[in-house]
Amino acid sequence: MLRFKHKYKMMKTITLILFFLATNVLVAQNELLIPDTITGTTFDLTLQNGTHQFFEGQATITMGVNGNILGPTLILNKSDNVDITVTNQLNEL
Repeated sequence: MLRFKHKYKMMKTITLILFFLATNVLVAQNELLIPDTITGTTFDLTLQNGTHQFFEGQATITMGVNGNILGPTLILNKSDNVDITVTNQLNEL
C-alpha cells in the first residue's frame, strides 16, 4: 500500500509539472505572421526598414519587402515570363 501511494504522488507531481509547462508554452506563443500573396507576371517589390512589436510594448527594428516585416509570397505560373522590379530603400544600420 505504501508503494502505491508513493507512485501515485509522484505521478500527480509529474502531471502537474507537465500541465504548467504546457500552459506556459501556449501563453508564450505570438500570433503567426502570414505574408500577403501576389499573383501575376509583373511585380514591384520595395525593400524597406520598419518596426514591429513582437512583444507588447517592445518595438523591434525590422526589414521587409512591401511592408515592415516579411515579404509577399509570389505566385507564378510555369513558363510565364516574369518582370520583377526591386527598389532598395534599406538604410544602413
